[in-house]
Amino acid sequence: MSASTRGSGADNGAGILTFDPGDAPAIGREWPLDQTFQAGQFTLHFVKARLKAAQDNGIALELDIETSPEITGINLYPKEGSSFSTESGYDRARGILVSRVTIAALPTRPVDLYVSEVIYKVKGPWEITWQPLRLNAPIPTPTPAPTRLAPPNPTSILDEPLLSEMEALLSKAAAPAGPGWVHQVSLLDQTSPTGLDTGDQMEEPLQMRVDGWFLLDEQGYARVTVYIRKTLEGEFVSADVENGIYHFSFPEGRSGIGQDIYLARPSYYYNPLSTLNGYVAEGGQITREISTVDGTSCYLYTAARTYDPPLIYSWEAAPVRVMAYSACIDPLTGAVLQLQSRMTYADGTTRIKDTTSFISLEKTENLLEEARQLLDKIIMP
Repeated sequence: MSASTRGSGADNGAGILTFDPGDAPAIGREWPLDQTFQAGQFTLHFVKARLKAAQDNGIALELDIETSPEITGINLYPKEGSSFSTESGYDRARGILVSRVTIAALPTRPVDLYVSEVIYKVKGPWEITWQPLRLNAPIPTPTPAPTRLAPPNPTSILDEPLLSEMEALLSKAAAPAGPGWVHQVSLLDQTSPTGLDTGDQMEEPLQMRVDGWFLLDEQGYARVTVYIRKTLEGEFVSADVENGIYHFSFPEGRSGIGQDIYLARPSYYYNPLSTLNGYVAEGGQITREISTVDGTSCYLYTAARTYDPPLIYSWEAAPVRVMAYSACIDPLTGAVLQLQSRMTYADGTTRIKDTTSFISLEKTENLLEEARQLLDKIIMP
């Protein structure tokens, strides 16, 4: 469970940190700090400050903080002026808690920052008893859900020969017909994340097996979709259930209800044609070469977008110069064998973000008991 407390000091309990940039502030410069004060039961020790480029031509003032491991975030805001945004979490690359404040221009005089909130985790176990209150009002008559419609025509791809070639190749892929359940197995391989760990998401293993279950109707439209993620050793990690009206995520319990008026066929391979078409539409270039995946020859289509100046993402450790996405397709069957995304940074280094390898896709008579138990947990009025 996450909780928060306000810092001690003036201004209704918000602690104040002073950062003095001196006479020559510049992006990329770093300053040592040694400021300590209390926030509730926690001691906060600010040890470094630096100025970094931020999105939308802003400037990020980033501060390193030594404190208790229970703390997952420290929110700051400037006493004077305005801030575009604030964020805080553990810098995975350097292993230290940081807090960032985005400002409009380089500071020319000392900046006072309020420590407005300290977010920390409190360990369980927890036992919660909940009793719904009786509704002292007439119960409204439910409105029937609208009839879901066939989807509109898909967006046409650009007039690019390699995209047309890829579209023709993908059309060869055999897809299981409805009605009934379809089972797909894929493997996801992620590199270590480089952004901030804000402590509000469950930590996932870098390699996972993903089982997708799709309930098709007679026309081949997906009526229910279940994704179950496990470690390579078979331990449950997370799951998602969706039926066009509701969606649930386990075990964190995120959910929502929203009628999707259009039906859709399953996107077994995450629609790489649409992704590469989007890259090209935004000025990217597409190439094709011969490659192999686990000994199977394939056409490797890659779309890459180059940014000059490099693009800054808050979740990336460095400015991004090239963003690339690739799909390896079996030229004989049209099946997608592998998808991959990668980044090239301003310093010339390249990093593969994630790789998805598709293992199997087949019609099945029976839904896996584990998937059925997830569906049975959902009670809708």
